[in-house]
Amino acid sequence: MGPSSPSQAKKEVPASLRAELGRDDVRNAVHGSSDDAGAASEVEFFFGRNHAWRPTATLNCCTLAYIKPHAIPLAGEILTDIA
Repeated sequence: MGPSSPSQAKKEVPASLRAELGRDDVRNAVHGSSDDAGAASEVEFFFGRNHAWRPTATLNCCTLAYIKPHAIPLAGEILTDIA
């Protein structure tokens, strides 16, 4: 995954996800907990029985199109084909 800062990741671990995909310290491509206690707290928050948030999306008749970066030049054609 690499250091939390993409610029630091590019210097220290250039093949890491953050080095390759992160843009800045806010849009750093991926999230990872800093330790086991943090991971346990985040898992409980998002997936526990007593989570504090409610989903806001209504998932009826939804479609997700995941386009990998190498396919971006063909994105318009791909979206036309699946529409």
